[in-house]
Amino acid sequence: MESEIKIGNHYYDINSEHFLLKGEEPLSNFNELSYLNRFPNLKSASFSGTNLNDEGLLHLSNCSGIENLNLQETEITNAGMHYLKKLKQLKSLRLKDNPQLTNACISDLAELENLLDLQIHETGITEEGLRKLTVLENLETIIIDIWENNYTFEGLLKIASEIPNCNIVAKGDGIFYNGKFKGKWRH
Repeated sequence: MESEIKIGNHYYDINSEHFLLKGEEPLSNFNELSYLNRFPNLKSASFSGTNLNDEGLLHLSNCSGIENLNLQETEITNAGMHYLKKLKQLKSLRLKDNPQLTNACISDLAELENLLDLQIHETGITEEGLRKLTVLENLETIIIDIWENNYTFEGLLKIASEIPNCNIVAKGDGIFYNGKFKGKWRH
């Protein structure tokens, strides 16, 4: 039985619990990501700083055991976010630095009912979108950033009161928790 699989120009141990796509060169054949479903122990995957797009996300969504997924600074779109719904074990999702992601992807994110940690700073998601995530009752942490009035202090207080026991971390400002704020609001 093979113990390594080639994806792109690199070989990966199929017994790994974590997959890190090496990003020094773009992946040209996203179909190769379908090999990830041969990793029986795969719990975590990182595509940070790579050219992962919606086609790659489609293949990745067949890895049902993934609990932790880093999609920071990729080429995924709002349309591709619906593939994440197949990841029923997903607990942590990092979408940081994807300004192309907007409130249009919120309905798909709202279906990730086991999600504990969601990082949406440096995206186009605003208070309007965040308000729709209050249905995710298991969330423990959401990380956002404040710019150009994308969130209001009053709005975040209200959202924090609607998601019990969830820290809404406003980077550089403080934490909203159970309808209260601790930190220094600068906006």
